[in-house]
Amino acid sequence: MAIGWCQHPELKLLPEQQVVLLHAPPGHGKRSQALRWYESWTGSKIWLRLSPADNDLATFSERLLEQLDAAPLRINREGDNRLVGVVLRHIRQSLPTDDCLLVLDNLHFLAVPELSSLLREMAVLPNLKLVACSQLRHTEIFGQPELHGQLCRIDASALRLNDRQILELILTLNTTADSGELQNWIAGLQVYYQGWPALWLLTLQLLQQGYSLRQIEGEKLNRDFSGFLIAEVLQHLPGELQDLLFSLCVLEQFDEPIAARVSGQDCIRSKLQLLQQRQLFLHLDAAGQRYFFAGFFRAAVCQYLARTDGSRLAVAYHAACQALLAEGDFNRAVQLVQTSNSRLMAKDWLRQAGWLAFQNARYDLLTKVFALLPKADIQEDPELAILYAWWLLEGCKESNPAEQFVAELSTARWPDATVARLDVLRGEIQYKYDRLGAAYQLAKRALPQLRQYHDLVSCRFSLAMSALWKGELGRAESQLSQVLPLAESRQQYHIGLASQLRLAQLYMFSGEPEKAFKQANLAKQQALARHLQADTLYDAVCRLGCEFSLWRGDAEQTEVLYREASALSKPKGDYWWLCFRALELGLHVLQGKTANKLAEDIEQRLQTSIYCRQWQFRARQSLQLAYIWWGATKQLRQLSAKVEWHAPCEDIYDAQDNLLSARIALLIAGNLPVRLLRKEAESLVQPHELSSPVPLLSRQLALLQFYHHWRANYSSAEAAGQLDLTSLPQAKSALGLIRLFLIQGYLWEMLLLGPDAVPLWLQIKPLLADSPDALKGLERLVRVSTAFAVQKKQLAEPPDARLTRREWQVLQAIGEGFSNDQIAAQQHVSLATVKTHINRVYGKLEIRSRTQARAVAAQLARKREIGE
Repeated sequence: MAIGWCQHPELKLLPEQQVVLLHAPPGHGKRSQALRWYESWTGSKIWLRLSPADNDLATFSERLLEQLDAAPLRINREGDNRLVGVVLRHIRQSLPTDDCLLVLDNLHFLAVPELSSLLREMAVLPNLKLVACSQLRHTEIFGQPELHGQLCRIDASALRLNDRQILELILTLNTTADSGELQNWIAGLQVYYQGWPALWLLTLQLLQQGYSLRQIEGEKLNRDFSGFLIAEVLQHLPGELQDLLFSLCVLEQFDEPIAARVSGQDCIRSKLQLLQQRQLFLHLDAAGQRYFFAGFFRAAVCQYLARTDGSRLAVAYHAACQALLAEGDFNRAVQLVQTSNSRLMAKDWLRQAGWLAFQNARYDLLTKVFALLPKADIQEDPELAILYAWWLLEGCKESNPAEQFVAELSTARWPDATVARLDVLRGEIQYKYDRLGAAYQLAKRALPQLRQYHDLVSCRFSLAMSALWKGELGRAESQLSQVLPLAESRQQYHIGLASQLRLAQLYMFSGEPEKAFKQANLAKQQALARHLQADTLYDAVCRLGCEFSLWRGDAEQTEVLYREASALSKPKGDYWWLCFRALELGLHVLQGKTANKLAEDIEQRLQTSIYCRQWQFRARQSLQLAYIWWGATKQLRQLSAKVEWHAPCEDIYDAQDNLLSARIALLIAGNLPVRLLRKEAESLVQPHELSSPVPLLSRQLALLQFYHHWRANYSSAEAAGQLDLTSLPQAKSALGLIRLFLIQGYLWEMLLLGPDAVPLWLQIKPLLADSPDALKGLERLVRVSTAFAVQKKQLAEPPDARLTRREWQVLQAIGEGFSNDQIAAQQHVSLATVKTHINRVYGKLEIRSRTQARAVAAQLARKREIGE
């Protein structure tokens, strides 16, 4: 072909040395380059294309002498080193008198010692110029001292084309594409071609045939190049190497153990080395530990097998998948399953690796594999059905689809042990719906029949969760202490991490926040050590540490942990949104900031049914804290109306709801009869309605009752001067409780009593003189309590002297994007009043539109921040 490497600057002319060796992998254009030199040679020339059949002295000599028109020479085919001299003398006599160019194509097929000796002697013949094309360097032939200065080696780096050379070659075809378009197209294909000239030569041929750039990017190039590789490479390989190549072609990279598993051979190194030497599309990484295919070669071989022997390709995929699973390389095994699109391979992957992937929270892998199977195939296999339902429940965080899928299963013919495993799952679904009694009974019924570790661990975890939320803390701790060693022994780190988090929560309910904080830190360290950052539970790990800092009233540490949680964890949609936003709202309150829009968003999200009751409680508690410190009495009333009162309390969820409701009732006591308020508050102080007392709830209730008496009798300035704390009901135990909260650094519950409780904290300060730790906690409590008041006062002062406080508040609300109706509701004024304030602001600041008002509000806020 006229085009090709004629533009290559380094190979324009035939080198002057007597021997030129072109050695490179197939596809680098060795033959094309030698042919260009051959066609431009003006003297005598011989082209000898060798094959494996030429690898003996007799055949090679006969073919060469035939090209030289020499008389036939009878040679003993068994080979004799003494005959090399006879053959060489015969060749010397038959050579033309002028300089002769001899091209030996496929020189790597000649390997017997007699031929090596003959070629070494031929290389120094004065009137013979030798050009050899080979995949090898042939140091045993052309590494002799007598060739010093007469040998030119041209390797793959010289033959490989760069973008500039390719552009010049394509422009010689007078393509209609402009240079800029071609450069982008070439850059894209270079990623796939890796600079291999044979691919570019094929591309140029296709362009000459009229194909467009877009067509060459498609499948036709792969189809054509697979034919080229089969003809030029694969058909020249011995059968055993072809078999090995076909068995490995579905893998992008592999080490020797994987290669041995795929091919079924124990001794594989020598065959891989031979394969690498013979076709050279197989390479070793820099460390010499792992082989990898050139991408285009792998694609071409797979396409060739798909067209000629689809069953063989399917066997190769299956064997490679099995080998990767045996090595524990689940990611690449999934990639093979997806590429093959085989239901059989998908089921094999799930049976061998599905549970391990689930236990390590690799839900992304399960999602990819389950997508290949129809629902009917999953339902008819009990093992896959149970795994699929667990994946729906834990991986997708969807209780409804999991329950619906389980309800559709036909278990009449399932063994009792398998049904027991399904009962564990049913119990977990009930727990997700806060049906603690049903969850406990299902798990208890299933436990005696379970044998597999995952089922045992899951069952005991369900029992622990049911006991925990029913208030049976001792029983819950006992079950969790059995879950942890079971999970660790089988590397079920996901459920082990969940158990550690529940232990932290259990310690919090037990009234041991310091112990809970340490347990949360331990869970985080182990999650990082086991690379569980992709686990959905890692969100909970990060969130829990942030939550504990918030409970301590430590705004600085909370902000650090919140940013870390947002960066490291990956909140999954609506299911995770509420907890992170609730933490953010609590942080804003500790920092003395308002966040009305965030509070509104949380309120709207709480109207959905996707959240468990524990998360609803945490979000409402953050809202309560915000509304208390913002003085939003109306929002507090609305919040209280949305919390159901439970009589009697059946579990911790009920007790938390009642606590929240009674606390709000106390804080807005001016709007409720004292008798009703006292009745509601006192009805809650009955933890015995739970199966056992919960220390944290008991302390919260005791503090609430103490605050109720103080507020009713001594909160005024006059009464405060006459206060005798010892005269209050349960004063001694309540003061001891406050001292304990302060020493533990658990300030959240005390902050929930709002700014009106600050005088109480100041009044009890003299009673804590004997406890330095309690005094430190009290100082932080007062500091946090007063910080918001100071900030609120600063925010109330308008940064522009022309505005009143109310006008500045209205302008701020406009800047935050609130409508007039929303501003009226927030500030408890009529819509007409809001419009009046807006008109005055527009007139004083010469504002003509709401957009301009938002810009002015932002400008004034920045002015305040930088202190102008």
